[in-house]
Amino acid sequence: KVSQISGPDIRLIFDSTIKSHIVFASQNSAHGTIKNVHGIDTYDALIARHYPEPSTEFTPVAEDGVDVFVSYSRSDLSIVAQLVGALENAGLKVWWDGNLSGGEIFSERISKALHSARLVVVVWSRTSIESAWVRDEADVGLRVGHLFPLSIEGAIPPLGFRQVQTLKLEASDGALELALDRLAAAISTAVARG
Repeated sequence: KVSQISGPDIRLIFDSTIKSHIVFASQNSAHGTIKNVHGIDTYDALIARHYPEPSTEFTPVAEDGVDVFVSYSRSDLSIVAQLVGALENAGLKVWWDGNLSGGEIFSERISKALHSARLVVVVWSRTSIESAWVRDEADVGLRVGHLFPLSIEGAIPPLGFRQVQTLKLEASDGALELALDRLAAAISTAVARG
């Protein structure tokens, strides 16, 4: 237990994933090196070991031919099912959790589809902006540069996702089909651009 830490080169953090306090030294201005304190990892080594950088490599041709991965909140199922239908009608192969079967290890299947898709379409809504799953899936798309964000209900994307142009899906009931067709055309163009 550390009761007090002083000095500009020392930090104390609590990391909930490894459930311990980590004491490390930052860059030593006199020697220009990172020091290890009491045999505990330096900050850079700790971060590299516990939080590896996700791959930013992109494979344009998906292993299973998935063009579009759709990330959304289950409370938006009605509109998302219509979006998926419009994308499939436009000739795109779409993966969404409606493709899951009972008994599957869903996290593995989602991860495989997410990392192999050519485009990640995230549907931001009042509920999806609060979803850790949606944020994680959107982060993968953002990191590889293939995020295609949509907004419904006037939702504003959460911090970290506002630097990518977000299209708004707003239409009265009678115009929804036309709006979805136009959106599907825009997504088809984005997939073709790679």
